[in-house]
Amino acid sequence: MGASRMKAAGLWVPAFVSLGLLIGWSVAEIAQIPDGRAEQAFAILVALGILNLVLGWRFRVNLMRRSGLLLVALPYFAAHAHWLPLDAAAAVGFLVVALAHVELRILAERFAPLYLRDLGPEDLARIRASLMRASLRVGAATAMAFLLPIFAGDLALAGTVPVTTIPTALLLAAGLVAVIVLLALLPVWQRRRQLVGSSWAEDPRGKL
Repeated sequence: MGASRMKAAGLWVPAFVSLGLLIGWSVAEIAQIPDGRAEQAFAILVALGILNLVLGWRFRVNLMRRSGLLLVALPYFAAHAHWLPLDAAAAVGFLVVALAHVELRILAERFAPLYLRDLGPEDLARIRASLMRASLRVGAATAMAFLLPIFAGDLALAGTVPVTTIPTALLLAAGLVAVIVLLALLPVWQRRRQLVGSSWAEDPRGKL
């Protein structure tokens, strides 16, 4: 049971690492704002976001976790929109880290409780196989979410795709990211709904 608890705790490590990277990245960018008042205001927002995240994790309040993530991420884009130069690749990378954190958190919420059950070798093998498939989907979707918007921007700049304005190009990139994220998260959401509505709580030998 001790090994299973270690595995359950280990599933949360990528989610917390990605969240820490996101917070550190946002704070580092805010520190470069030349306007002192704006820097302080954004720092307060990030601090409130961290507080919401901590309280949301502690009391399992999804609304607080979502608002906390939003308060951490928005200052980054606001800072680059008004005071700092915008690097498209860095902005997409920041967004992908935020999306990856959400996906990794969902995976941890789905699989970590399973390792705390009293399961046999066959059940553990099925859980590992299902976790591997879900991890591969998340990894592929994260990579595509980073590469496809950059590729779309290159096509727009080269004139291959008839994108005539920068906002149109940004909307195209955002649309691609949204599609990739939905494709990545849809199987997880479907499985979570099936687990809630099924007899998994009573019979851990149900299929994953």
